[in-house]
Amino acid sequence: MAGSSLVVGAGPMGEWLAAHLRKKGEKVSIYDRNLYRARKVAESLKCNYLPRLDGFNTAASKAFIATGSEHAGPLIIRLSSILPSDSAIIDISSVKTPVLHQIRGKIPAKLTVALAHPLFGPGAGKLSDKYVIFTPFRNTRREYGVVAHFFRPAHIITMSCREHDKLMAYCMSIPRLFTLSILRKWVVLDAVSLTTSQKALAMAASTMLIDNPKVFSEIVALNPYTGSALSDLVKEMLSLSKAGRRTIEKRVSESLKKIPGLKKYYNETYRFLENR
Repeated sequence: MAGSSLVVGAGPMGEWLAAHLRKKGEKVSIYDRNLYRARKVAESLKCNYLPRLDGFNTAASKAFIATGSEHAGPLIIRLSSILPSDSAIIDISSVKTPVLHQIRGKIPAKLTVALAHPLFGPGAGKLSDKYVIFTPFRNTRREYGVVAHFFRPAHIITMSCREHDKLMAYCMSIPRLFTLSILRKWVVLDAVSLTTSQKALAMAASTMLIDNPKVFSEIVALNPYTGSALSDLVKEMLSLSKAGRRTIEKRVSESLKKIPGLKKYYNETYRFLENR
């Protein structure tokens, strides 16, 4: 599959994708509405810079969408009219429902649209211990093959659109809502970093908050399962708060046993924070 690839989106993940594809021997072109950013990324990675999306070499057969869920659907539709009919378009957005709703019935039959969600950020090095969720669109076997090839040796997990977005509501949407809410409350109380626990949470929050605010908002607002996940967790927290100390202690012990790495994270995090 080596050849020419287009990366649409010169943000952190778009830059990571371009570098990753270059390592795989691809000749990479990069486009972004922010022309300055696209040019800088292209220069740093020695990629081809595109000032216009329709300036892409149509002999190439692969395009990667790294713009987020809001713009992915329209871009896929637009590219389907530019690229050869047997091309592959790979979307890596973190919410799939809006993408599927926008592209259903609008893509030529021969064109492959592969929906993938890399569960890692732009700092990823080796992929052997990373995961990518694959969501079938039309031709499951062909689409899976495209995702597996470009993200090898990462582990590929297949999920339906509903399964993916429901899971991501708990894994991505709610953590963002929680961290933003609690940090705002700390600011109101003028108690931003009084305790080491707060510093630990702020350090984790930085991985979500120091991002493009539009990406943050779409992860929360465009996922149709955010509301139901929030209601479920609020119910869980209220129940736990009234359950009594023994139940709370039992839940803490269960978490330590069932969630790998907590004790290791504890030692590493507090060692880091206390020695800053």
